[in-house]
Amino acid sequence: KYTYIEAAAKVAEWEKAKEEIKVGDGLEGIYDSNVKCVATNLYPSNMAYLVFDDGTAGMHELDDFKKTGRHMDIDSFLKQIRGEQE
Repeated sequence: KYTYIEAAAKVAEWEKAKEEIKVGDGLEGIYDSNVKCVATNLYPSNMAYLVFDDGTAGMHELDDFKKTGRHMDIDSFLKQIRGEQE
């Protein structure tokens, strides 16, 4: 159905989307895999607000983290806190 070039472009697009960090993604440190956190808000310039497994939180550069493959549905949780309806 697709030419080789079209198929390769679709695969590259899919791989890029798969690597993109989204709100709720579980992350771990690239230098220390014991550092675990979840992204709660994304900002320009590759920055995110992260909540760590010890309860601390803060703004960090995403280049220092990689996805674990886990995802938490924190968006609906945050909407509940704000009193928004789904």
